[in-house]
Amino acid sequence: LAGEAGMTRQAFNLRQLRLTRPGRRGTVTGGGTVTLTAREPLVELQIKAAGLDLTPEIKVSTDLSGTLTLTGTPERYRGEFAIVNTGKGWRTARLSGAYQGDGTGVKLAPLTGVLLAGSVQGNLDVGWREEFSLNGTIRGRNLNPAGISPDWAGVVNFDLTGSGAWPKQAPPRGEVSGSLLETRLHGQALTGEFRANLESGELHVGRLLLQGKGFSINAA
Repeated sequence: LAGEAGMTRQAFNLRQLRLTRPGRRGTVTGGGTVTLTAREPLVELQIKAAGLDLTPEIKVSTDLSGTLTLTGTPERYRGEFAIVNTGKGWRTARLSGAYQGDGTGVKLAPLTGVLLAGSVQGNLDVGWREEFSLNGTIRGRNLNPAGISPDWAGVVNFDLTGSGAWPKQAPPRGEVSGSLLETRLHGQALTGEFRANLESGELHVGRLLLQGKGFSINAA
């Protein structure tokens, strides 16, 4: 980590920050200001990443670039972010959004992105007051699964909603529901619905429906 720091009577100024790791691709640069107030420090940060390779951490080759801004205090903050990964097939993806949070959680909304030559939109709430929890929705439109496998050329449209919680003294719980909308795989038109929940360590499927020309699969 390298950079410059300056100090005034009321603020710390950080300039030309640069973070690199020996033997690893990519850099993180940035700058900002920490203003000392009577109540809490006020932080303003701008961070930029370029060409990050996270292969050792996630076991998948990446070429990540992006930006992040943050304004506020530890108890009330907001900002925006944009992330782009460059690669072959499904590895090419883009996600951007805004966020705001406090000492108990953060809300990311709206989220927009590009994946498998289609678009995704959604939102996500993350909380950690009494337990760690996630709650969000995602909508995918015109995704082409051939980016994962050439044998799966087609168009996928879906809506998905889910939530989960990880209590400190109890098993995880959660629920998920989704719809498959005007989807086509191998030339076959498909629609479907799915609903399931996890309770006391057991997965319960409340509804499973897949329909196409000449067939229908239904389970509950």
